[in-house]
Amino acid sequence: MSRWFAFLLAAALVAGAAADTPANCTSEDVVGKWTLWRSMRAVKPGTDCAQDPVWAGLPWLHSVYVDLLLPNKAVDEFGNEGSWTMVHNQGVHIDVNGRTYFGYFAYSKDGRKITSYCQMVGRGLSHDVNMRHWACFYGQKSGYAHSKTHDDVLQPHGPLEGHLTKEDHQRVVAAVNARTQLWKAELHEPFSTLSAEDLLRVRGGRNSWTGPRPRAAPATPEQLRAAELLPPAFDWRDVNGVGYVSPVRDQGSCGSSYAFSSVGMMEARLRIRVNNTRTLSLSPQDVVSCSGLSQGCDGGIPFLIGGRYAQDYGMVPEQFAPYTGRDSACPRELCDRVYAASYEYIGGYYGACNEAAMKLALVRRGPLSVSLKVHPDFIHYKTGVYHRVTLDSDLELTPDLEVHHAVLLVGYGVDAQSGEKYWAVKNSWGRDWGEDGFFRIRRGQDEVGIESLGMEAEPIPF
Repeated sequence: MSRWFAFLLAAALVAGAAADTPANCTSEDVVGKWTLWRSMRAVKPGTDCAQDPVWAGLPWLHSVYVDLLLPNKAVDEFGNEGSWTMVHNQGVHIDVNGRTYFGYFAYSKDGRKITSYCQMVGRGLSHDVNMRHWACFYGQKSGYAHSKTHDDVLQPHGPLEGHLTKEDHQRVVAAVNARTQLWKAELHEPFSTLSAEDLLRVRGGRNSWTGPRPRAAPATPEQLRAAELLPPAFDWRDVNGVGYVSPVRDQGSCGSSYAFSSVGMMEARLRIRVNNTRTLSLSPQDVVSCSGLSQGCDGGIPFLIGGRYAQDYGMVPEQFAPYTGRDSACPRELCDRVYAASYEYIGGYYGACNEAAMKLALVRRGPLSVSLKVHPDFIHYKTGVYHRVTLDSDLELTPDLEVHHAVLLVGYGVDAQSGEKYWAVKNSWGRDWGEDGFFRIRRGQDEVGIESLGMEAEPIPF
């Protein structure tokens, strides 16, 4: 083994040891020929392949050669075709020849300097499509090994200091109401006294950062033609007088929006699949406390929670893990779980999301997990069709971190007064916020990233 390869492998073990890593890679970095080394198929689900001493020195018995092609085709050495996707900028997810692989990109850290090694995937978990045979794996891309460096903007030394005062928040409300007629702001008292660190969690959590968001992809002619056949307005809260969306809840000052968005999607889609004969509430706390694919109250990625976690480990009913809004210990209760049969980014892969694809998925299959960047004006949204209002610099959040707040898309329509197209979205800030806990946001312009990171999962009723 070369010294450089050994160094990369050590960096890969760091990547395998934590969810939501600071690595920063792109699909252009990843395309090419990969070798995936796989262990014996005797690993238990949930094993930490980087840290578990049982597997720390395990032999790598199998190698799989996979060519990753743009935009999302994976072809193995035998010509079997599958698919792949970036998981934001942090990892790669590959499905080929009856097996699925997910791992984070390797990185090293020196103070606040992060070096990403996008040609190496750290020890992750692989399993067959029936989830019977699990294995540890790591991967390396063929060709020249290069690295890229950036500052770790979300890990300042210690918690964020200071906060906007209540008077500052009142000035935000006044500025919004003076600068737009499309929507109205109103002081949301619970947010007006939060520290900067707590407000960061409300907005998504420091580990929800995934680098620059992709832009909404251009719609294909097929998507546009299909979307033209959809109704001009649609909302899962009222389909011929029947509602399929579970009640609004409050995440508190825990950065668990990714968990609420994920369980809300599963709850609504379960109700749709069984025609509302069961109205199950699922547990965001189980995700916060038990998932190794997220960072508890510091954020997470819906694709990994509403998707991979739901498929691999299942979601627990609320009564077995009531919400506390804290990073508490995992209860490990034995109980029935709801599993996902399949999951994907809207459009089929990371970076393929757009308005037409979202409308089609929403109407055909149910509510979607989406996310947006939260600015100070949005915090005090009350009613109307939201669009960002730029504020004076002293009222903007400092530092203005690129974190992602996950929410649940439930409908779309056109505002009767303004003629503005909108999305109808369920938030997790309680019913006293916004329009009974929901909000409307400008549609068709990727407003604050709402049309760039959608995902969906298909639940299995029980």
